[in-house]
Parts: sequence; C-alpha cells; structure tokens
Amino acid sequence: MNTKYILYSGIILLLVGIVFRYITAYPVAGLTLIITGVVLKFAYIVIAMVSGLYKPGSEALLLIAGLGILFLGVWYRINASESIGYAMIAFAVLLKGSFIVLFIRKTRKNKALVDV
Repeated sequence: MNTKYILYSGIILLLVGIVFRYITAYPVAGLTLIITGVVLKFAYIVIAMVSGLYKPGSEALLLIAGLGILFLGVWYRINASESIGYAMIAFAVLLKGSFIVLFIRKTRKNKALVDV
C-alpha cells in the first residue's frame, strides 16, 4: 500500500471534521473525525521517518511552534480573550499548513533521489 494515502486521508478527515463540527449539530462526530485525521497524519510522519524518507529539519520548528501557539490560543479562547484566541488558532493553523507543504515537498524530493 502506498503510504501517501495515509497522509491525504488524514488531511481530508481533518478538514471534513472541522466542517462537520461547525455546520452540523453533531460536534462529537466532527471531533472524532478531527482526531482520526490528526492520528493518520502523525502515523504517516512516523512511517516516513522510520523508512528514511523524511529526516526532520528546520520545518519541524514550524510544527512545534504551531502546536504551541494552537494550545495557547485554545487557552486564551477559553480563559481570556476569545478574539485573541481565535487569531492565535488561525496563525497556528497557518504554521501547521506550512509545515505540511514543506514536509510533502521534502518527502517528494527524497523519494525522487531514492528512486534514481
């Protein structure tokens, strides 16, 4: 089985879960889809690292910073200022999206080098 389908399935489940959570009256089902998508994306990254297809570089800092800002934004949204919290969450999603784009580029480049 081609492992890239794990990554793309995770991304699709994450996006569908976000939409499902806010559009329908079933937020728990949306959260389940979001968590499943995150787990699939994480599994793909681990598989890529173990296989040697991906060696973490500076783009991993985007992921770490994105996760930190995301958790801080959730805390702000609940405890302090809702608008600041949403702005931090949006910025965190942007950082994590940038990581995904760089991660895909790097794994494609490494796969091309391995195939030659």
